[in-house]
Amino acid sequence: MTDIKRILKIIISQFFTITVCVMFFTSVVNLFWGFGIKYDSNYPWILMLTGLLGALPSLVFIFNKEPTKKKFIFRCVIHYLLLCAIITGEGFLIEWFDNAAEILIVLGEITVVYALVWLATYFSSLSTKKRVNNALEKFNADEE
Repeated sequence: MTDIKRILKIIISQFFTITVCVMFFTSVVNLFWGFGIKYDSNYPWILMLTGLLGALPSLVFIFNKEPTKKKFIFRCVIHYLLLCAIITGEGFLIEWFDNAAEILIVLGEITVVYALVWLATYFSSLSTKKRVNNALEKFNADEE
């Protein structure tokens, strides 16, 4: 797979995962603590912009060779900080914040969505790992 295709696949995959996780988290929060909040017609576009902007820092996980555990954790920290900076910057542009408390709330929400996306990615990769292992076992069994 060419580098461009690989990058696009990562961005598109992360876009959909992030967008769905943000939508899920927002829906759950509003279900329990929404206080009758209604969203305007721009909300789906903002949600998709957030998904796209949130997907871009995933490029730090493109490796030419497998990183050490230390390097991977370092990239995770960089990824999280970039994500917080980008989404908070988006919040300033879209005027999500009236005070510092709202910035902290959004940072908390970013952290929860970040954890949800990691869980979704983890379970998705487990499924892929099982399919690959099953295919290898079948291939090896056919060889014998």
